[in-house]
Amino acid sequence: MPVRSLSVLITHGAMNSSQTDWHIVQQANEQCVILSDQALQDLASQPDNSSDADAQMAKDSPPLKTWGPFKTQNQAIAKRIGLIRSGKCKPV
Repeated sequence: MPVRSLSVLITHGAMNSSQTDWHIVQQANEQCVILSDQALQDLASQPDNSSDADAQMAKDSPPLKTWGPFKTQNQAIAKRIGLIRSGKCKPV
């Protein structure tokens, strides 16, 4: 499941910088997740020969849409709620 590997990326290095920008990424299953700049870069730079099946699946299913960057995680969360309410994203 791409969502699980993306949530691991959220916690991987995302809180290290107070100047982290945040993005909302919609996956092929129409669920939207919130990623830091670093997590988004990590997802994009994963090698194609990854042994982690979840990471490979996330790599194989590119994001449908992205929104952001947002200056705070709270702004990204509020936007994601709006996207869910408007039917543009499915909840995780």
